[in-house]
Amino acid sequence: MLKKMRNVAEHFDDYAMDKGRHTDVRRGGLEVGSFSDKTFNWLNCELDFDVALQAGSRLFEAIKKARSKIVE
Repeated sequence: MLKKMRNVAEHFDDYAMDKGRHTDVRRGGLEVGSFSDKTFNWLNCELDFDVALQAGSRLFEAIKKARSKIVE
């Protein structure tokens, strides 16, 4: 779901012309999205901010740990 959202955002111009890889995404759907306090909804996908923050924090810690092994 997040990969799809990222790909469409990255290649927005292609999708605006109905030429994107995800054939289920039509140009009209690019304009329809919504936010709440905890989520972003777009392209029939939902991004939960709390889940994204937790995943980002875990990734950051893993990178710091790997870097510390290289620097030592």
